[in-house]
Amino acid sequence: MYQIGEALIGNGNEIAHIDLVIGDKNGPVGAAFVNNMSNLSLG
Repeated sequence: MYQIGEALIGNGNEIAHIDLVIGDKNGPVGAAFVNNMSNLSLG
């Protein structure tokens, strides 16, 4: 099981944005995390 969330608050230069994925480290979220950390890129 996994959950996905997003939040955006503020305006102009005072803004905060987060994309959040929560799940078991032995499931698809854990696999995506490992893949991301082993394939780093700029941007």
